[in-house]
Amino acid sequence: MKLETKQRLERADLVTMFAPTLGQEKSTETVDNAVKGLGLSGGPYTFEQAITILGEMGKVTGVVGLVSRLAIARLRAAMAFHEAQVLPRAAN
Repeated sequence: MKLETKQRLERADLVTMFAPTLGQEKSTETVDNAVKGLGLSGGPYTFEQAITILGEMGKVTGVVGLVSRLAIARLRAAMAFHEAQVLPRAAN
């Protein structure tokens, strides 16, 4: 999954961020619980919505919280990369 090229993220994109650490089933359950707790739809999500979902997940202690905070950093980096590609560069 190349976050830098995406405009919106699907639920599966969020689950994929956690699957290597938590496994597919636990990742799906954790993402679904956060989405439901925030009252959001099933996706797709803007980067800002995805960060909100991950922030909700980051409130949990342990591995889930740690992976959530790392995923937020990854999404913010992808957003910055995407904005740098979209915005015209200043002439030197």
